Amino acid sequence: MDTEKIINSIGFNWNCLLLTRAVFSNKDFGVSMSYDSPGFYTQRIIDVSVNWRKLGKFKDVYNPKLLNYWHNANFIIRIYGVLDEYKLLEKNNRKKSKALQLIHILRNKVGAHQNGLQRPKKKYLRKVNELFKELRIREMEIDKISNFDLAIDSVLLKLKNALVEDIRTF
Repeated sequence: MDTEKIINSIGFNWNCLLLTRAVFSNKDFGVSMSYDSPGFYTQRIIDVSVNWRKLGKFKDVYNPKLLNYWHNANFIIRIYGVLDEYKLLEKNNRKKSKALQLIHILRNKVGAHQNGLQRPKKKYLRKVNELFKELRIREMEIDKISNFDLAIDSVLLKLKNALVEDIRTF
């Protein structure tokens, strides 16, 4: 197994997520003719200014909240693909890694293959919460969830870091 190649691939996908979110996941997307990337991204060297020539009807066509969901789900799908390519998602590996378990359930049962607007089944949310707790990711209030949106700072960043840490041990 080429550990560094896998970790670099995860890093590449993380940077793509940061870049797309810095441009399209801004509160001013679809509202303002220009805006700068939020602090979370500038702290991670994605410091962009966006200037639209024509505002158009972005807000009507591309709801920013749904774009956030799409970017995050796309990251989960792509990371799953990288892990699957290197056979890291096999059951024996998932037993050893809470991060691999979480990617597996997020991709297949909870968030990555739906529109993000429906409430996932409670049994999957409970399992995700259990894994969140073990990975020191903030838990969700299951009864208050009406959709499934993974926060980039409190969920995806911690998940990415846990994955990299676990992959280094294989």
